[in-house]
Amino acid sequence: MNKLNESISEKLSINNLKDYLTNSLRRITSQIDFEGIVIETSLDDVGDVLLAEKGLEFAMFQIIQNSVDAILKKFETNKDFIGLIKVTLRKDNPYSVLRITDNGTGIDKKIKNKIFEPFFTTKAPSKHRGLGLSIAQNIIRLQSATLDIESREKGQTDVVIRFATKS
Repeated sequence: MNKLNESISEKLSINNLKDYLTNSLRRITSQIDFEGIVIETSLDDVGDVLLAEKGLEFAMFQIIQNSVDAILKKFETNKDFIGLIKVTLRKDNPYSVLRITDNGTGIDKKIKNKIFEPFFTTKAPSKHRGLGLSIAQNIIRLQSATLDIESREKGQTDVVIRFATKS
């Protein structure tokens, strides 16, 4: 097991997912410049899940930062565009489903199968290393959760994380 896996798997604990997400989103939104972007949250109380707190917050940060980047890219061609990121949490037995949706540029079909590869990036190498989504996916897998991305080219992207809910 590599060091990342060891450090995350050692810190799994039971948490109320809604409370955890509320606090994490507060910290994440204080670290990212959302000028011109509306953030909507709708978090249901879905109960407790087993998760690695710091790891999940890092994964969410990477996903939300990618949403912001996609929206900013869309701003370049449409100055009147209103960027929107929606974060929702719902129960869908036997899972708790976290969905992060943005109305940015979407993901080109040609690269969709590469986005989780380490060092793959569509951004300037001087700004990004292409590790964010790769690490996020590994963190989410270590928590016995799944990560799926649904995207329409030139439009909406949904990042869907499914957690097994503790009985």
